[in-house]
Amino acid sequence: MTNYKKGGDVKNDVDFKGGYLLGAGVEQAFAGGLSAKIEYNYIMTPDVRTSTASGSSEKDINSHVIKAGVNMRF
Repeated sequence: MTNYKKGGDVKNDVDFKGGYLLGAGVEQAFAGGLSAKIEYNYIMTPDVRTSTASGSSEKDINSHVIKAGVNMRF
């Protein structure tokens, strides 16, 4: 679920809209409780509708996210 709020010229709140997330990642452990990871996520929210002073529109919103990190277990 994604929460869209009005801003700029948008007149109405879109509120919560359902979509999907697909992702994959790997994590490698090292000595001393350290590990490194990398992850990819594709996020899609279809048919987001908004109304402005110039009319209304409907659009699919998607994004690609790459995350990397180092973890320490204690």
